[in-house]
Parts: sequence; structure tokens; C-alpha cells
Amino acid sequence: DFQDPAVRSFAVRAATTWFTGEDVREEDAVLVQCLSVFKVINSEWRYVNDVKGGEYFARASESVPLLAGDCDDHAILMAACIKAIGGEVRLVRTTGHIYPELRIGNAADMDRAAQLIRERLFPRTARHATLFYHTDGQGGRWINLDYTRDYPGGEVMDEAIRGVMEV
Repeated sequence: DFQDPAVRSFAVRAATTWFTGEDVREEDAVLVQCLSVFKVINSEWRYVNDVKGGEYFARASESVPLLAGDCDDHAILMAACIKAIGGEVRLVRTTGHIYPELRIGNAADMDRAAQLIRERLFPRTARHATLFYHTDGQGGRWINLDYTRDYPGGEVMDEAIRGVMEV
């Protein structure tokens, strides 16, 4: 429900919380705002299990006031917020997890994003880190925005991918 007013308002606030003083190229503005959303959500997210033996998928509008839930709730909220501010996002389902990925673009875009992430936006946690990404059939690069990582593009879980859904 990325068009829900509460989700959109939260996404805009989150997009303008971090990195507002960064002098970035116009083509990087949405990326930087998406990474601000990542930082806001991940810095406050609290993991809470679903009922034992059951599965509950919270709408983004349910997760906005709580900033809590399990991996699918996080992925849904992150995807809705990214989409609400103009980013391209998809959900990756593995054997036991689900996480959002942000579309960066082609190889040159990935190099530029990696430099921003390492040197300007997440230097404390990503300066010397390997940035992990998936490449789609058209050569597009996607980095994970998982709640288990301190920076975008952190190592992905070592589980078989069961499906990918662009939203």
C-alpha cells in the first residue's frame, strides 16, 4: 500500500532525514533518498515473530507506526517506502527469508553507488566492505536492503533463492 497517505508521509520524512547536506548529482538524488529510508527503517526496526505455526503479512501502513515485525513485514514496508519516493524495488524470497532489493542500474551506476555508499553515506560500516548485488537478465544491478545488515549491499543470506517479485 505504497500510496497510503501514512506510508507516503513516512517515506518522505525518512527520505529527508539523512544525507540532506550531501552534494550529489541530480541522477543520484533518488538513490540517496532511498538509502536514507533504509537507514531510518533499519536503525529503528525491531524483530518480532509471527504467531507460532502461522504467518502474518503486515501491510506497510500497519508497520509504519510500529517499525517492528518479522522479515516479510520489514520487506513489505521497505518496498512500499522505496516505491513511494520513486525508487525501483523488488522482493527476494529464499528458503527461509525475504528481503528487499533496490535497483541501482547498470555497471557504471553500481560503481557510482558503491563509491557513494563507501565514502560518503555509510563510511563507518561500509568503507572497506564488499558490496553484494544481484544482476538481472537485462544487466541491472540490485543491492539488498535487509534489516540484518548495517549498510546497503551487505552480504546476502546463503540460502537458495525461491523467487523474485518486482513491486
